[in-house]
Amino acid sequence: MVRLEGPWAPLVQASRSLAFQLAPAIPPPVIQPMNDVVDTSVGTERMMAVLGIFFAACALLVTAIGLYGTLAYATARRTSEIGIRMALGAQRMRVMAMIFRENALIGATGCGAGLVAAALLSRVLDSFLYETSPLDPLIFAGSVLALASVACVASLLPAIQAALIEPITAIRYE
Repeated sequence: MVRLEGPWAPLVQASRSLAFQLAPAIPPPVIQPMNDVVDTSVGTERMMAVLGIFFAACALLVTAIGLYGTLAYATARRTSEIGIRMALGAQRMRVMAMIFRENALIGATGCGAGLVAAALLSRVLDSFLYETSPLDPLIFAGSVLALASVACVASLLPAIQAALIEPITAIRYE
């Protein structure tokens, strides 16, 4: 191993010629930068991390789709109620806020239950983690923030749809 400051290409030719002069029967040395050696040695771990991120993103997408579908269905079942409220004079923004608040409460309850379950089951993952705590507050906060953001978006879309309901159409719906 040789540590250099600056370009290493001139050293390659010099080391090969020196090795050939000292021992012509030995093949020339393989020379590569330490960055390449390190990249090669952690390639598997890096690939596993990328796959983990990919599958986590897929799980978040499936969660978002499922949560949106559930909340949209629950809101659609209340179409006649929302229509009656609006026919009696409820403002669209108040209806939207009411639906969003109720749906966001469901999402917050799910985030809280997931946080408790993750904290209880984190000891199982202790042997898989390297130089990090299974109860890392930054990871927990990031996870809850990501899920809460997804829940807010999934709650907002049905709330907007509820605010756009025409009262007469909703009453006739039944």
